[in-house]
Amino acid sequence: MKYAIKRNNNIIAQIEPQGNVSTKIMGEELVNMTFELPTMVKFQIGDSVNIYGANYYLLQAPVVEKVNTRHFKYSLQFGSIIYELSKIQLLFPDAENNLTVSEGNPIGNADLLIGHVLNNANRLQNGWTKGTVIETEAKQVDFSEDNCLSALAKIAEAFEVEYWIDADKSIHVVERKSDSGYSFQYGKNKGLKSITRNPLDGSNIVTRLYASGSEKNIGAKYRNGAKRLKMDVPYLEKNTDIYNVIEHTKKFDEVYPKRIGTVTAVDANNPLIFTDSTMDFDLNERDGNGTTILIQGIPAKVTFQTGQLAGYMLEIKENGYHTATKTFTLNKNKDEKAIEVPSNFIRPKVGDKYIITDIVMPASYVNNAEAELKVKAQEYLDKNCKERLQYTVVSDPFFFRELNVNIALGNTVHFIDADLGLDANLRILSISKDLQNPYKVAFEIGEDATIISIVRAYIEKEKQQTAIVKEQKYNA
Repeated sequence: MKYAIKRNNNIIAQIEPQGNVSTKIMGEELVNMTFELPTMVKFQIGDSVNIYGANYYLLQAPVVEKVNTRHFKYSLQFGSIIYELSKIQLLFPDAENNLTVSEGNPIGNADLLIGHVLNNANRLQNGWTKGTVIETEAKQVDFSEDNCLSALAKIAEAFEVEYWIDADKSIHVVERKSDSGYSFQYGKNKGLKSITRNPLDGSNIVTRLYASGSEKNIGAKYRNGAKRLKMDVPYLEKNTDIYNVIEHTKKFDEVYPKRIGTVTAVDANNPLIFTDSTMDFDLNERDGNGTTILIQGIPAKVTFQTGQLAGYMLEIKENGYHTATKTFTLNKNKDEKAIEVPSNFIRPKVGDKYIITDIVMPASYVNNAEAELKVKAQEYLDKNCKERLQYTVVSDPFFFRELNVNIALGNTVHFIDADLGLDANLRILSISKDLQNPYKVAFEIGEDATIISIVRAYIEKEKQQTAIVKEQKYNA
């Protein structure tokens, strides 16, 4: 099978290479090839080749071995369009509202943060668009000297979602998972030449889990002074009879007592005022010892989840909640230097969602949050209380050709092997396809897609550095 390497749509070499094209969910999209030519060709970064209908671009200078004056051996690596995002830094507004700052700690949902990535991507390039983005709550995500590609990995990590980038330069935050309808086994006329079982990188068995939630909205008197949300039991256990007790501690910072409110009315003349007629508790509630919801000396805050103010955390003005009308009055954002927020241009609108923090939520919300924490802890334990495995399977090319098998990344396939105890619908996590035979394929299969280990290690390192910086600022 021959391929044309092009520069500006002009063919500079016709080749018949050996190698493969490898794709992985939230990971590599690379073509590695070797070939020989009778002449010296000066390939350049950015030269392109079309492999199985997708364009790939030369990422680095090729390796060239001169055997003699009429015999040259080449090794080239091409990458898909996703690597263009690694060339663009993720920047944040400075005091003049220009994108020049390399560090930022925005609060927003996935849609808002993907929008910021796109704003940066289209600073230097054209055509990057937003595809399907699932609805999420707002979270704070810390960025420092990230490019747009590593920023996507951080967003996926923070919201525990997948990102996908299509050839049309659309960015999606959604799980792509559909049943391929195929069932494969090892053996002649069964689909597979080999199956290799591997432990999942970075996975550890947990049989006893200590779980806690966030510090938000629980108050100083919560559970004898506990600093974080707790379950109604000390820990959860599973499979201790198989693996004995293997303890682990997990914080679920996204779980805390909260109410997702909805703006039901606004003041046309004042962007600082909005009403939520569905509010089901009184911020101004008091008992014999003072306020029971508001915290003395700490202003309550509203963080908008949707709308023009999505991601903004705004203080509620002192005495700024009117009990009878359920109306809020906000303070302006002190941190926004270049523009006024809220304003007549950036303001609450009917239907906007918001969450109040830095208060003590009513007991019913605390109980609900504790129950939510227990559910999330159980889900985590269910996933991690056993060996987590991935498999590498190699196709039988003749079988795949006969059935014209073409499986997409993310599809599920039914795999069976009695010796390995395998009988499950597993997901295609990566595909490596031969350049000369599209039916000669190796798959990585498993239950879950994960961010590649090198990206995860980078994210964890930066989390530690960010925590150190925050502590230094606090102690200064």
